[in-house]
Amino acid sequence: MDFQTFRLKAKDYPLFKYVDLLKWFPDDNEQTIKQNLKFWVKKEQFERIIKGVYKLKETEIKDEFLLASYLDESSYISLESAL
Repeated sequence: MDFQTFRLKAKDYPLFKYVDLLKWFPDDNEQTIKQNLKFWVKKEQFERIIKGVYKLKETEIKDEFLLASYLDESSYISLESAL
């Protein structure tokens, strides 16, 4: 898996998890995916939001509720927020 292939897949998702990468590239070795991801984060091509959650450096997250759902999976939208 090279960066361009990875980038093409990730650009459709504002945020993604490490487990998503394993699903997107099932033929690649898990250790290789992990090493590549660490390398790309170090090269500042990806940003680590929290452990296991990443985004492309060029991607702007406009939906705060999407970000909240990745930060805390048990989060929900309150009635006040929905209105």
